[in-house]
Amino acid sequence: MTQWDSAASAHLQAVRSSLRDTGVEELLEAHVQAVWRRNVDGYDPLLGDTPLSLGIDCSENLRELLLRSCAGADTAWRSGGVVASTVDRSLRLEAAGVRLGLMKAPPAQTRTPDWTSATFHWEQESEVRRSAAERNSAAYLPVESDQADRQLTLPLESATGRDAAAMRDFVVVWSGQVEPALTAGWLGLPSLGRPGWFAVEQLWWEESSTDGARRPEETPQASSHSFADLPAPLPSLRLRNRRDTAADGQSL
Repeated sequence: MTQWDSAASAHLQAVRSSLRDTGVEELLEAHVQAVWRRNVDGYDPLLGDTPLSLGIDCSENLRELLLRSCAGADTAWRSGGVVASTVDRSLRLEAAGVRLGLMKAPPAQTRTPDWTSATFHWEQESEVRRSAAERNSAAYLPVESDQADRQLTLPLESATGRDAAAMRDFVVVWSGQVEPALTAGWLGLPSLGRPGWFAVEQLWWEESSTDGARRPEETPQASSHSFADLPAPLPSLRLRNRRDTAADGQSL
């Protein structure tokens, strides 16, 4: 398992708790699962569908559905202080004093992303994600870090011990498999350099036999049918009853 910066992890856990309280975590999980299932159901390579076209559909669907869900003064999300917008066609959610981006994990044999992948080298990514990593790296300059390799990227003269809680940019990364159509999601603090994250924590891990039950990130099952580059279905969306918060304590 990847080692994360402990101060960043503590900040991440506190923000996640706030996002759960405002309903944002449930909002994202419900929409990702619904969009994934609908798009997987309609995916047909014989009709010209490709992983790329499926991924584009998924991104477009999620952006439009989440914008719609957060619109209107009388919605639960707006009353909870959640604001959705687009920046260069990318979705941005603002809630609990932080900014959230949403991205799909790259293709893999399992739903768990390789957090050291070049996909998460933000210098090569979109301007929106790169800017988020830049803001975090400017906000948090630890004098030292217990994260593997992080010390190698710290300025020799500089660090002023800025608090990890100053970071305000987060990315929700999700992935899925096709048979059966299941998803998983994580919340992370992007950073410049290597590794590309200060910290990551699992939000959900969907199981077919328990209707989305969560389980520890350390034991994901590989699937020969994984297709992490596929997008998602669009069934009707509704918020599920809040799970027992004791079941939500799993993290990386």
